[in-house]
Amino acid sequence: MVDYSVWLNEARMDLEAADNLGQAGLYPPACFHCQQALEKALKALLLKQGKKFPKMHSLRELALQADKLPELGALVSDIDTDYANTRYVDVAGRPTKTLYSQAKFKERRAAAEKAFGLIEKWIQG
Repeated sequence: MVDYSVWLNEARMDLEAADNLGQAGLYPPACFHCQQALEKALKALLLKQGKKFPKMHSLRELALQADKLPELGALVSDIDTDYANTRYVDVAGRPTKTLYSQAKFKERRAAAEKAFGLIEKWIQG
């Protein structure tokens, strides 16, 4: 099994990708990478806690398994939908670029940063 620190480094890389995509005005994939960063950070936390995680993408479920849903629920609830809505027109019901603006990206990025900071703090314990 891969060490938690590898997952955390991958999560940091996703935050960097989100920033680069956001600067380029590519807001749907930028928001997707915010979701991915938190998914990987939560998986790192679960590993640090000595827990296994299922192959899933639900931030809420991962936070629940890590016993951190009360602290993270509000931060991850909107970002949770970005796993599919940012990439699949049939899920979003319209072109993804019409759902994601610069303002929405900034909102998602700020929430991801706050959640990521909490997760890092818990990992460092």
